Amino acid sequence: MYRKQKNMMENKRRYVVSIDPENRWVKLSEIMPWDRIEEHYIQHMCEDNGRGAKSSRIAFGSIYAKETLSLTDTELVQQISENPYLQYFMGVTEYQSRPLYDSSMMVHFRKRFTPEFIAQANEYICAGKWTGDNDDDEDNSEQPPDDLPPPDEAEHKGKLILDATCAP
Repeated sequence: MYRKQKNMMENKRRYVVSIDPENRWVKLSEIMPWDRIEEHYIQHMCEDNGRGAKSSRIAFGSIYAKETLSLTDTELVQQISENPYLQYFMGVTEYQSRPLYDSSMMVHFRKRFTPEFIAQANEYICAGKWTGDNDDDEDNSEQPPDDLPPPDEAEHKGKLILDATCAP
């Protein structure tokens, strides 16, 4: 027997999202160097005037998610408002269906995080070490892998032709 239920939209209960700890964005949020990202972000801020800035986690997380998912700025803002895992990654404590910011904010986020800094953060995630500063006591000198010939003995064969339209 089937009983017709009331319209689901009439039910005004709050929709609660349970976060799966095995989700890729949850795992990534745990290994991301958020403290170093915030230190870098603060360097580009003025303490005396201006409107309060978005958190460093939202700013960097947006850039990282945009590049990971290959989205436009507008698509990214829409994905963030629809995806609780992206919001969790960016440090939002409760799901929000409205956009966190306007897509034009991405311009400001990109000004504050250079490609070199993003590469350092990516290297940290992949290799588990920070390559940007030398505050560690370890020797950070880069040694080429043993299976590659030294730079002066490298063999160059052929020609590489690139079209400028394939580069970002």
